[in-house]
Amino acid sequence: MVDGLVIIGKDGKFQFVNPAFSDVYQYSREETIGMDALEVIHPDYHHVFAQFMKELEEKGNFSGETIDVRKDGTTSHTDVKGGKIHFKGKECFLAVIRDNTARKKAELALADSEKQLSDIIEFLPDPTWVIDIDGRVIA
Repeated sequence: MVDGLVIIGKDGKFQFVNPAFSDVYQYSREETIGMDALEVIHPDYHHVFAQFMKELEEKGNFSGETIDVRKDGTTSHTDVKGGKIHFKGKECFLAVIRDNTARKKAELALADSEKQLSDIIEFLPDPTWVIDIDGRVIA
C-alpha cells in the first residue's frame, strides 16, 4: 500500500501506523506509536485535525486536506479520509493519508499558465482569437 494508514485513539494519539506512513513521514513505527497526531500536521492545519475528530465522532466519516510535516521538517499536501473502527477493543479512528503534493503543484502551475494567457490576451490588439489544437476558435 502506498497510502499512509493510521489508527488514532480518541485522545489524538497514534495507535498504529503502516510502513508506508513511516516511510513518508520518516518516523519509525516505534517512534510514532503514542505520538500526538498534531506533531505531523502543520500548525496552520491543526483546525482540520479538530474537524477530523469532530466529524468522525458525530458522522463516522471525514474527508479533507492538510499540509503535513515530515520528521526532517519538509512538508507535503495530503488528502485525508477517515472512518470509525474498533481497534484492540476500543473505538478509534482510521485515516488513509495520500500525498497529493505533485497534484497540487500541477494545479498551481496550470492556474499560473491560465493567468498568464489571460493577461496576454487582455493586452493584445483587437481582433484576437484563441484557437485550440483542432483549429476551433475558443476565445
